Amino acid sequence: MKGILGDLRFAIRAIRRAPLFATIAILSLALGIGANTAIFTLIDKMHSYPVYQDFQQKGEAFSEV
Repeated sequence: MKGILGDLRFAIRAIRRAPLFATIAILSLALGIGANTAIFTLIDKMHSYPVYQDFQQKGEAFSEV
């Protein structure tokens, strides 16, 4: 538990020292996580397991590799 508290204190000091960098880093992480979640949710809703099996059977792009 001591290590986690020390890490949190260090993170807070780093954010205070460079707030613009921290804000940009946090926003870019949030944007990336949100975009990945949206894409995977969309793919999950559009493709069911039978559709995946059909793609797997018909996909021959790397069959000769």
